Amino acid sequence: MANQPKTMQDLPEAVVDFLNGLEGFEYISHFIKKFGLKPEQDIEVINLVLDTVLGQVVFADLPEEIEVLFGFDAEQAKQAAIELAGHRLLPISGVIGNVAEQIKNWGGDLEQFKSQGTVVMPELTAESFVQGALKDLGVAMENEVLQHRLELVLVSYAKGVRDQSEALGTMTRAQKVGGLDMAQEDAEVLLKEIDQKMAFINISFKEKVGREEVGRVKVQDVKPPVRQVRNDKMMVGKEQTRVGSDLTKKKNKRDPEIEKMLATLKADQEKSKALLSQLKNQKVRNEQTQVGNVLTKKKDPEIEKMLATLKADREKSRELLKQLKNQKIKNEQKQVGNEKMRVGNKDTIKTAKKDLIVENEALARNNGAPTAAVKAEVKKPVKLAPKKPNKKSVDTSILNKKAKTGLGADVFDDEDEAEVQRIASVRAKSLAGANDPIQALIEQIIGTAKLKFSDEEIKQRFIKAVESRIRDVRDIYEVRAQLESSKDQGGVGLAGAQLAETVQVIDRLVNEHQTKLQAESEKKQHESMAQKRAQTAQAALAAKQLADQLMAKRYAEITGRAPSEAVIGSVTGSNSAGSAEATLARQEQQIDAHQVKQAVMGAQRIAPKTAKLSASSIMAAAGAKPQVQDVRFTRRLAGPVEELRNMTIVEFRRLSTDPQAASEKIKDKIALVEDQGYEQKIAAIKGWRSSPINQAYLSLSREALLSGKRISDLLKEKGEGSLTEAELVAIMKLNGELHF
Repeated sequence: MANQPKTMQDLPEAVVDFLNGLEGFEYISHFIKKFGLKPEQDIEVINLVLDTVLGQVVFADLPEEIEVLFGFDAEQAKQAAIELAGHRLLPISGVIGNVAEQIKNWGGDLEQFKSQGTVVMPELTAESFVQGALKDLGVAMENEVLQHRLELVLVSYAKGVRDQSEALGTMTRAQKVGGLDMAQEDAEVLLKEIDQKMAFINISFKEKVGREEVGRVKVQDVKPPVRQVRNDKMMVGKEQTRVGSDLTKKKNKRDPEIEKMLATLKADQEKSKALLSQLKNQKVRNEQTQVGNVLTKKKDPEIEKMLATLKADREKSRELLKQLKNQKIKNEQKQVGNEKMRVGNKDTIKTAKKDLIVENEALARNNGAPTAAVKAEVKKPVKLAPKKPNKKSVDTSILNKKAKTGLGADVFDDEDEAEVQRIASVRAKSLAGANDPIQALIEQIIGTAKLKFSDEEIKQRFIKAVESRIRDVRDIYEVRAQLESSKDQGGVGLAGAQLAETVQVIDRLVNEHQTKLQAESEKKQHESMAQKRAQTAQAALAAKQLADQLMAKRYAEITGRAPSEAVIGSVTGSNSAGSAEATLARQEQQIDAHQVKQAVMGAQRIAPKTAKLSASSIMAAAGAKPQVQDVRFTRRLAGPVEELRNMTIVEFRRLSTDPQAASEKIKDKIALVEDQGYEQKIAAIKGWRSSPINQAYLSLSREALLSGKRISDLLKEKGEGSLTEAELVAIMKLNGELHF
């Protein structure tokens, strides 16, 4: 079932004219008499037809609606639905759907409706239809390339080359792989709008190559506003039989002109076949010549020279890459060795320094006479070896001396060893596991793309290419070129759908990885800033508390009485207590007691002075109003299409006092616009249809249709502000003559 419009303005003019025609009213009267309805129920029948056309009533449920609305039994309601659908809905089946098939499902006979014609929908090419639809919907891509790509996709969809799933896949695909990068929901909405607009037109493929178009059989002798053709769905068999008999008659007549044209066409076909045969033979000879040149090994010296130079450059590049890799490995090993040596030397120096402190304390206790253990310890040289310190590296004599003497010497203990091991472990993990996230991401890409490599070398090439993209050394286009290159040229050798899918997976997962890293970095930065703000606020609070305490204390010492406001809070914490007392002492030394006492005794409240304003200044300020000077009227230029779109009854009357002459001027405007292109003519006609004067005509017709009154009576009720009878006739005639 086709998508239904929502308002009468969405329907083509031919359909609106068919619904508002006099033949429709005559048939409604016949329908009422046939099924025994009351004359005043004609409005209900008309509304039922309009609701079905507008989609407010499901067409398949029409018998049930008739049964409920008029109280018919099921069989009588089905017969009434067949009768109403065959005469009022079958001619406009392009808007509703497959009306003929539904009539068959209800048990109706299509032969009784063969005299009914079909309302012709506007005929456009797929390209013109898509461009006009995108313009009406206001859809525009960010650049001309993507706009052209969108038009190509929609044109192929309108012609039936692509189905809905293929069009959605192309529109939602990434731009880098030939798509439009649209959201799934936006693409579905756009295709739905295109489907709705396609229900009101006929797509013309313009396939007329020396023969008549067989797709549609038009009836030329039909007066506007309704053009009718035979119903293709009901009369296919008879129409083909008639066309076949006509062709047989023409063939038997042997028209000399036709025979001459057929002979010319046959001769042209023979010439075309001969040319194609010559082209094929020439192509075969060229290929044989190329193969012969290859077999005989005819080599161009310039090409050989360039190939030799390219080969030498490639060998040099490989040697440089090997040297760079070896140098990088040596530098990393050297950095690790220097780090281990630095840690070992630092700990050894720390141990030696502690040993010297113990010796000095022992000498001081023995009045300069070293003990035997100390003498033995002094004789031992200090070795700065690059090895990790442990318990055994500390001399046992010094530890025994510490235990005996009870000295609190700072020697290398278990806590120091644990700290050294922790630092070394963190350093080793940072060096060894730096590539773990990257390696995991590469494995995820391989698993998602479902890649299988022929050997380990090809896999390493793929890993290096992806790693260069993760580290932002190459962009996605360079990675694609590397993956697409053949294996002989140092690439991976991917192609076709596998290459496109792999590139898409790499781009998506790498972008997600980079976004995650950026989010983590921003989170750490926010946490650091929040911690700094908390520390700053805590320091400011502590400083304020110190200042309050100092002022309260000095106030009490000078005046001999307690301050008027209680001192709130105190400086707490072991770390801030010492600094608070020190700050308090420094501020007490800097304050002069005599000056503070004079300031306290001499403080007086001074009443604020108010300025006296004169009456004239007060009245001037109260009566002044701001003037608006920045809003100015701007003139706008309007073309013929805009004039037609905005034309009112007053402007229509300004064209001429005679309504027929005014309508002729409107036709002249549309003809003038047509010189700029057929699309401009369509835009001008659409502008006239949406103008206020034409909308007034349509609303007046609908009101007469619903109320059952004559249009002349309604015009008298409206008064001078509405259309006159002459203007109504002129507009009705003009609408009948304006077609795409």
